Amino acid sequence: MFGPQHYPALIRYFDGIDIALSRRLLRKTPPDETSMTNELCALMDGDTQREENLLDFNLDQLNAALAACGDGLTFDVTIDTYPHTSAMEAYVSQADLGLIIEYRNRVLPKLDWSVAHLIQSKRVFRSRTTNTYDHRSRFESVDVGQHQAIERVAAVLGPDVFRYGLYCPPTCDLEPAVRTQFRALHTRNLEDHIFDYSFGLAQKDWLLRIDGRIDAGIWITPVELKPTTLGALHSEAMKHATPLTWFILGHFSRGMHFGSRPRIGSPDDLAHRVVRGDEAAIEELLERLGYTEEPRVRVLPRHTMTVRVEVARDLPDGIGPAIED
Repeated sequence: MFGPQHYPALIRYFDGIDIALSRRLLRKTPPDETSMTNELCALMDGDTQREENLLDFNLDQLNAALAACGDGLTFDVTIDTYPHTSAMEAYVSQADLGLIIEYRNRVLPKLDWSVAHLIQSKRVFRSRTTNTYDHRSRFESVDVGQHQAIERVAAVLGPDVFRYGLYCPPTCDLEPAVRTQFRALHTRNLEDHIFDYSFGLAQKDWLLRIDGRIDAGIWITPVELKPTTLGALHSEAMKHATPLTWFILGHFSRGMHFGSRPRIGSPDDLAHRVVRGDEAAIEELLERLGYTEEPRVRVLPRHTMTVRVEVARDLPDGIGPAIED
């Protein structure tokens, strides 16, 4: 769904967001998960990018680069904020961020699709023994009870819906010995990958261009991979742990590598309605989970981010299907 001509600009855009956010963990007092998620939304939002000049390569520049390809591809991100009712505030949160990824093609409308995710954010903490980030650094806020509740929600909505979003410092900013250790793990994990299709070839070009140095700091993992340590995360890098850049771009590839492609859903299914903050859908989910008495689990995310890719947005009605037929 992306051609080779699109990937360089898209990779530059998402990698820029990753490095800008993950370097905040290098501060003497790093932000907590809520602050990091708020900053991720700000970095992704086009209006905030313009107002605060947050990125060297912003959404406008991305769309200009895509427009230069001449095939009508446009990229858009919207951030919706859902204030909680007093009743919902009493619930225990299981998701910090809702993410909807959509593809709309006016030339080939049969290719249209949408995917919904709930993401629970966790950040890594410096090692208690060295006060630095190393293989022993832990995701200390991971809670056994919360993880079990997430697994229950995933059992209803589907395992592809729920993910952990892990905030870590970029590999390039770690101590040299730790950096070498993690990059050796990356190289081992990449050994068995076969790069094919536009997506895989784009990854190959990206890896060659950066000499195989995967510096991502924002990682997405399946819910069954409970976060433990930074070393354990990097041991799964490019296998079950995927950088944010490639997690998002991978949705647009039929030949996705570095994890399985998520299940395609419908904008009207339960997962999409929950992610959009539909309280009726959330009540339905809670009933299916058996939460009929207080305290109940709240799954309404504070923010929902929609990443939308459109092809030929300005094409006159009726032309696309005629060409397809």
